[in-house]
Amino acid sequence: MAWIKQLGNLIGRAAAPAPLPSSSPTPRPSLDLDLAAAQAKAALEAGHAREDLGDWPGALALYLQALSLTPASARVHLNIGNVRLAMGDALAAQSEYQRAIELDPQHAGAHFNLGNAQLQGKEPFAAQRAYQRALALKPDFVDAWVALGNVQGDLGDVAAAVLSNQRAAALAPGSVAIQANLAAAYRTAGRLEEAAQTYAAVVALQPRDAAQRCELANVQRELGQIEAAVQTCREALEVDPQSAGTYSLLLFCLSHSPHVDSATLFKEHLGFAERFEAPLFASSAPHVRPHPNDRSPDRVLNVAFVSADLCNHAVASWFEPLLKLLVQDPTLAVTIHDTGGIDDAVSARMKQGVVRWLNVVELSPQALAEKVRADGIDVWVDLSGHTPGHRLLSFAQKPAPVQMSWIGYPGTTGLSSMDYYVGDACYLPPGEFDALFSEKIIRLPANAAFSPLEDSPPVNALPALSNGYVTLASFNRLDKIGHDVVVLWARLLHALPSARMMLAGMPQSGGHEQVLAWFAGEGIAAERLAFHPRSSMQDYLRLHHQADLCLDTFPYGGGTTTCHALWMGVPTLTLVGQGPAGNTSRSALLHLGLADEFVARDAADFVQKGLACVQNLARLAACRHSLRERFAQSPLSQPPVVAAAISVAMRQAWQRWCQGLEPVSFSASANKPRNNPPVS
Repeated sequence: MAWIKQLGNLIGRAAAPAPLPSSSPTPRPSLDLDLAAAQAKAALEAGHAREDLGDWPGALALYLQALSLTPASARVHLNIGNVRLAMGDALAAQSEYQRAIELDPQHAGAHFNLGNAQLQGKEPFAAQRAYQRALALKPDFVDAWVALGNVQGDLGDVAAAVLSNQRAAALAPGSVAIQANLAAAYRTAGRLEEAAQTYAAVVALQPRDAAQRCELANVQRELGQIEAAVQTCREALEVDPQSAGTYSLLLFCLSHSPHVDSATLFKEHLGFAERFEAPLFASSAPHVRPHPNDRSPDRVLNVAFVSADLCNHAVASWFEPLLKLLVQDPTLAVTIHDTGGIDDAVSARMKQGVVRWLNVVELSPQALAEKVRADGIDVWVDLSGHTPGHRLLSFAQKPAPVQMSWIGYPGTTGLSSMDYYVGDACYLPPGEFDALFSEKIIRLPANAAFSPLEDSPPVNALPALSNGYVTLASFNRLDKIGHDVVVLWARLLHALPSARMMLAGMPQSGGHEQVLAWFAGEGIAAERLAFHPRSSMQDYLRLHHQADLCLDTFPYGGGTTTCHALWMGVPTLTLVGQGPAGNTSRSALLHLGLADEFVARDAADFVQKGLACVQNLARLAACRHSLRERFAQSPLSQPPVVAAAISVAMRQAWQRWCQGLEPVSFSASANKPRNNPPVS
C-alpha cells in the first residue's frame, strides 16, 4: 500500500530550552541560569543549521552541548532524539523521547516522535499506542492521525486505518498528500469506488503527478474499468514517459482488453523494450558488457530467482514446492533476490533451507544489475514479468549470461536481453504462440507445480443433485469480467433458465454494480446472481461446494483459480484464447485430459459444451469425484518432475552459452541434458 510514511518534520525544534526546575540540587545564581539558557539557545540554533545541511554528527554535538547546559529540558532531549533517529539509531532515539516525556508528559510531539522511533525499530503495536497518546493530548494533530492510519493499515486493521485517514483529511482538506493517503486506505479496505473518486480528485488537483494517475489506473483496473485504466496509464506516461512501472501497468491492462488483439499486444510489449532497453545497448552505454563467468559447462551453476511475490501470493503457491527441491540440487547454488520485502508466514516458510536469501528491494536497477554481475550469477530467473515490483530494468542491462522469465506473467517481457520464457507444451504448444514472444520458449513437463492448501476442504457431492438447479460460478477477480464476458455467460444462462450464477472474489465493499448492470442488460435477473467478497482461503475453497461448473473469463483467463477449482472437484469451461493469457485454463484442462469436454473453440461451442455438461449430471458428478485424483497424478502436481526439468533446462541453456550459441526453443525433461538441445 502506498502509505505516506512521513508528513512534515519530526516535532521538537526549539528556540530555547526549558529553564531548570527550582528543585535543582545545585541552583546557580540567576545570572548564571540566564547565561546557560542563552548559550543553550545558541547551541540549539546552530544545531538546527547543521541539521538543515544534513550534518547529523555536527548537530548532535551541538545538542549535547545544549543538554549539558540545561539537562532538564524536554525540548533538547527531543532534538537529540530526532538526530539519533535520522542517524538510524531508533533505540537511542526512543530513550531520548521517553526522557522528554518524563520531563513533559503533556508534550504530544514527544509521544508522536516516540511512535516514529518505535515504528523504525519494528515495534508497530508500541508505535500505535504512542500515536494514540499523542492524539489524546492533541486531537487536531494531523500528522499523528496520518501516522496512526499508516500503522493501523500495516497491522491489518484497514477499517480503523480508513477512519484515521478520514480524520486527517477533515483536518487538512487542502492537503493533496493526505487525500492520496486516504485513497490508498480506501483501496486497501476494498472500498474501490471511494478510492477511485478520491484518486480522481487528487489527479484533478495535481495533474502533473504521474504516480497518482498510476494509482488511479490501478483502482480502475480492479473495478473492471479496463478502457478507463488504459487511458489513465497513457495519460500518466505523457506526464512521465520514463516510468517503467506505469508502462508495465499499461501492458497488464491491455492484456485484459477485448479490443486489443495478440499482435497489437505483442507490439506494445516490444515498445517497452524500445523505450527502456534499447538505450542501454547504445555503443557508448556502459551497462551491457561481456560476462566474465567461468564457461565450464558442467560446474555448479550460480542461479538466482528474483520476485516481489515470495509471500502469501499466487506465485508462491507455484514456486514454493519447487524451491524446496532446487536448494537441495547439488548442481545448483541458489540465491533468492526478494524485491517485495513483505514478511509473512509464507515468506518465513520459504526462507527455511535457503542460505542466500537477499532483500534487494532498496537497490536501484543499476545497483541490482551490478550485484548480479559481481556475485557471478550464471542464470538469473525473473518470476514477475510486467507485474508490480518487477526488476526488468535490471534484466535489460544483461548482467547474467543466461536470463529467463517464468511463472509470474502470462506473456513476453518484450526484452531482447531476456533469453528464454519457461512454459510447457500444454500452455504454449509448439508453434502456436512463439511469434508473440521476444524470448525463446523452454517447455517443461509442466509450467510449474501447483501447491493446494494442505487442509483443503474435501470434495462434496455435486450440488445440482440436491438443489434441483445448476450453479455456474466464477472465482476470477473483477477486472477479468468485462462486458463481452457477461454477454457470453448470459447466453448460457438463457439456455439454462433454472440455472443460477455465483461470482466470488469480489471487492470487500462491493464494486460489482457494473457487472450487475451488464447482466440486467442481457435480461438476467439479479435474483439469479450471487456475489461473494474475497475471503480467507478456507472460506474461498469452501464456496466451491456450491458450484457445479466454473465459467472462465477472457481475454485474460483463470490460472491459479482454475487449479483451485479443479482441486475442489469443479471443472472450468473455457474458450481458446488468442494469446497466452487466455490459455492458462486450457493448459490445466489439457494436463488433466479434459480439453475435449471443457475447452470451447468459439462462443457457440462454449454454450453447446456448457449445455452438454449440465444435461448429464451423472457424468458431471463422476467427473467431480475424479478431479482431485486426476490433478494429483498430473505433472501439475509433481514438484520433483518439474524441479528436475527446470534444473536440466538451465543446464542446457548454460551449455549453449558456454559454446557461444544463440538461445533456441527446446523441451526439457528430467533426463540428462544434451549439449545441443534441439529446436522444437
